Amino acid sequence: MNIERFVRWQTILREHFTFTINLLLTVSIATTGFLLSLLNNTNFIPSGNSQKLFFTTGLIFVLLSVVMGLVVSLNRLNDFRFTLKKINHQLKDINDIAEIKDIVDFSGKFSWIIFYLQVGTLCIGYISLIISFYLIFRIKLI
Repeated sequence: MNIERFVRWQTILREHFTFTINLLLTVSIATTGFLLSLLNNTNFIPSGNSQKLFFTTGLIFVLLSVVMGLVVSLNRLNDFRFTLKKINHQLKDINDIAEIKDIVDFSGKFSWIIFYLQVGTLCIGYISLIISFYLIFRIKLI
């Protein structure tokens, strides 16, 4: 019974992890598109150095979040590929799977590290953009 619960929750975790990675990647790409369209707008002109600095910093960090999302997605695919290879070797009773286990363990840990970097870069980017938009549009807000 406990193994069934573990497998069920492990499946739920894997599905939610994948969904969250994809959601953040989608949000990052959409934000990048929005920011690039703002730059093409002739009415949008960050005038002060701080406005430009925060806007540019935000854009760079959102782009980094896109890169992190792509890296974690590709790493997850690689992780799944080596997990299948490990299972296949176990089914065929091949004992030389230590290297494959090491790759699977590293890939799993690396996915979580890159995921946290994806979240962190997106948060830093959004904070910087919020400050930038406040500085740019504060006259309209007051």
